[in-house]
Amino acid sequence: MTYEQTTADHLTQAAEYYGQAKAQSEKNGDYNLAGTLILKALREERLAKSTGPQVMEVIKKNWTRS
Repeated sequence: MTYEQTTADHLTQAAEYYGQAKAQSEKNGDYNLAGTLILKALREERLAKSTGPQVMEVIKKNWTRS
């Protein structure tokens, strides 16, 4: 990926995966693929929670200012 994703980007991607999972299970009966897509969606939700400045980055920025 060439840019850093925001929380909204991750949540949008998660919603897309959930929609794809629903379509695969309802229309195609492909529950294995639906399960894989749900796991990808859950990963995106987890990434959405961890998006933002990391602790070490904040410490480094504040340390150099002192």
